[in-house]
Amino acid sequence: MAPITKSKSANSRTLAQELRRLILLSALPLTLIIATQSFWVYHTAIEQAQEFLRDYAVDIENDATRFFGDTARGLNMIAGRPAVIRMDPAHCDPGLGDLIAIRTRYANTNVTDRNGWVICGATPPTGGPRSINVSERDWFQAAMAGQPFALGAARKGPIFGRWVITAAAPVKTGSGNIVGVVSVAIDLEKWFESTDQPTLAPATIQGIIDQTGMVIMRTPEPEKWVGTANPDRQLLDRMISVRNGTFNAKGRQGFERIWSVKSIPNTNWIAFAGVSANLALATPTRYAALAAIALAIILLTVIFLSILSLRRISSSIAALATTSQKVTSGDRSARAAISGPHEITTVARQFNRMLDALEQNEQALRESESRWKFAIEGSGDGLWDWNVAESTVFFSERWKEMLGYSEDEVGNGLEEWEMRIHPDDKPLTLVTVQAHLEGRTPMYNSEHRVRCKDGSYKWILDRGMIISRNEDGKPLRMIGTHADITAKRLTIEALQRQGQQLLQRNEDLDHFNRVMVGRELDMIDLKRQVNALSLELGRAAPFNLDFSDPPPSPPAPTCEVKDASPLAAGAPR
Repeated sequence: MAPITKSKSANSRTLAQELRRLILLSALPLTLIIATQSFWVYHTAIEQAQEFLRDYAVDIENDATRFFGDTARGLNMIAGRPAVIRMDPAHCDPGLGDLIAIRTRYANTNVTDRNGWVICGATPPTGGPRSINVSERDWFQAAMAGQPFALGAARKGPIFGRWVITAAAPVKTGSGNIVGVVSVAIDLEKWFESTDQPTLAPATIQGIIDQTGMVIMRTPEPEKWVGTANPDRQLLDRMISVRNGTFNAKGRQGFERIWSVKSIPNTNWIAFAGVSANLALATPTRYAALAAIALAIILLTVIFLSILSLRRISSSIAALATTSQKVTSGDRSARAAISGPHEITTVARQFNRMLDALEQNEQALRESESRWKFAIEGSGDGLWDWNVAESTVFFSERWKEMLGYSEDEVGNGLEEWEMRIHPDDKPLTLVTVQAHLEGRTPMYNSEHRVRCKDGSYKWILDRGMIISRNEDGKPLRMIGTHADITAKRLTIEALQRQGQQLLQRNEDLDHFNRVMVGRELDMIDLKRQVNALSLELGRAAPFNLDFSDPPPSPPAPTCEVKDASPLAAGAPR
């Protein structure tokens, strides 16, 4: 008895004890709320950082696109001037310097002849015309090939010694012949000196790299970075693989940054912007700490109010306990009164719903027992229970397995059965079902083919009967079984085929006999004609056509010849 007493004592807690336990347990979800709130703030901060970095990268991409568009139009305008088309180093176009004045990024404008010699420039070559040859440069070759706007790789310019990229356009005569190239050198270190660029947030870097890892432009400290190779190959590969998007990555120095990248159209360049993750998350971290303090205060308040509600809750629970005792004693009609605090009324409603569900479960159990009883007595493999009024069907697990389906692969609609009936069998099957529903047959019985999950068909013996009707005689419920009779049907079909084969053989044999008898009659007729001809010639008939008795045995042959004259008389001459 000792263990029983101990168990009873352990489970006989007072309401106050349970309430304190509930308060302690409430700390767990509130802690979860704090963690969730902190995570949400952190996640929001990351999204905001990614958003403003994405704006930086898009601004760089848009600026580059507009800039190159303006550059292309300016070069094409210069290329169409007569002084440029003449390619005369002694009479250079004085307007070459006009393009440089438009943008601070432009370092120099040059005119190059078809052989690659620089003949004119806003800032002429120190060695004079044709002292610098650029025929091997990629932008020159692309322009001479007829490309309307060519952009070269980043390199140090031969005139100023600064990192530049060269944009070029072909110079054409009125007949369309290319006589040279006009180009402009773009100073990469001055790229971000344009006033239309947004002011960078603290600890933010932005710039452009190409796919080889060379820094095309970067701010801050462009003079330090432009023209250098990015030493962090892992970060470079990540930028190239992402191309358009955001990601987090640590640099070679171990500092984590949030990055946003955007590819620039018609180039192999990628615009990037990055910010320190610690700086971006500093404010949300402080906010999360304040939120944790606020939630802790809320928790303490909830505990205090819960203690004050103890007495009010106790009386309502006592009434609920009384109802529970009635139900335990067997009064299933007893229901809890919906009164008291909201929490108690909620429990009371749930208690009443539990009693209602219990009654429904008992009813379902009785119906289930009737299903299985019929299944056992009906000798069928699968079981189905059709609620005719609601057009829903319960299909047993075996019913589904018979067709190759698992438990959750077949719904509870009547169409689940109807759509699987073989098209040739469906009309008669549905007519048979309807006849039983209308009371014209005592039982539903049908043999038809049903499609399996793999697309094949099985012959099914489907039997069932209506077990309940309403006051008007309309069917409410019908149950039945499915039996797989495929093997039986295949055996019957095989026997039918064998019977057909035997019948065909008999017909073939009868035809053969008729043919042979006909041939025999033709032979007898021929023998009669031979006998008649022999008699006309005065000879004995060679064939015995008397079928009443068997013909006499022929005489034994002999070698004695008594008179050879008859033989000689009949010999041909």
